[in-house]
Amino acid sequence: TDLAYEEEKNCDARQDKANGDNDGINSNPNQSITPPSLTLPESFPNLVSGCKEMPKFTNYAVDFIDTLDYILASEPDEMGNHGLIPKRSARMPTADEVKQFIAMPNEFMPSDHVSIVCDFEWKRR
Repeated sequence: TDLAYEEEKNCDARQDKANGDNDGINSNPNQSITPPSLTLPESFPNLVSGCKEMPKFTNYAVDFIDTLDYILASEPDEMGNHGLIPKRSARMPTADEVKQFIAMPNEFMPSDHVSIVCDFEWKRR
């Protein structure tokens, strides 16, 4: 992972908390959520996310809220090798839906991590 990205995100979360943002999620609607950047060897396949939209969080505990979980797959390459194409992903719960029960886990969500569900199509370019 990109440590500078993680540190910036943690700094933003601490600033949000200091500014009275109680849910721990950066509430700036102009700031998009992006996954950490990775540098991989050229021989490594191109990876795509299974989620159409990056989740605002995949972990929602009383004292910690962040995106920790990802589903990645390799796309078909230019040489015609097989790969996966993301087709659809399940709706993620909103912060307001989780806040009804304080945090996760709770009586309806048995883990502190949200289940990420998506469909891929096996395809050749």
